[in-house]
Parts: sequence; C-alpha cells; structure tokens
Amino acid sequence: MEALAMTQPIATYRDRSRYLPEWLSVNEAADKSGYHPEYLRFLIREGRIEATKKGTMWWVDPGSLDAYLKDAQETGDARYTPRRE
Repeated sequence: MEALAMTQPIATYRDRSRYLPEWLSVNEAADKSGYHPEYLRFLIREGRIEATKKGTMWWVDPGSLDAYLKDAQETGDARYTPRRE
C-alpha cells in the first residue's frame, strides 16, 4: 500500500471526502461487513485489512475489506463470519 500524500490533516469527519473519497471509516466498514468495529481494528493492527490512520480515525480500503470478507466466506469457518444479526 502506498502512502497517501496529504498536505493538511483531516480536520473533521466530513472533510474525508476530499482526501479519502472511497475509503471507509471503521464504523462504515462495520456496517458493511457485519463485524464489530473493535474486531476490524484488530484486523487492521494484524495487517489483515489495509487501512490508514488519519488523526484518531482508521480509514479502511474497501477493496481490502472485500477481499478479506471473500476469503473468510470461502473458509466456511464460523469463527471468521460476522456475528451481527
């Protein structure tokens, strides 16, 4: 993953569209995937999902999340499936 060149930090959540238009916040990724936000942060720290941290927020690469979801589904192992209903 190449580093994002930014001249200014993201000031607010709404400013993200200027810098990371297609990236997802952890909460958006949780809504999309069904995983708990803390589990997604764990996956990010483990390097299983690509993300970048701007300020205090993690921004998830949607392609990386989709690839992880596909791999988790293909394993058939219930430990890797979302627990949300």
